Amino acid sequence: MKAAQLIHTATRITPMIYAYTTPGYPKNDGWTKIGYTEQSVDKRLKQQTHTADVLFHEEWRGNAVYDDGS
Repeated sequence: MKAAQLIHTATRITPMIYAYTTPGYPKNDGWTKIGYTEQSVDKRLKQQTHTADVLFHEEWRGNAVYDDGS
């Protein structure tokens, strides 16, 4: 029988959800991008928009938890 493997993490992760728009980008005019990340929202937004050289406007961010706090 194989022993259970334990995983120990050194960094606490706070899952986040966020929303942003891309004003001035006609192809996505009127669209809102909604995302989930386990890294910082700022880092994730830069990853998504930097390579396409797209300006963005962050609309919202918050912890990714259920309404009951779980």
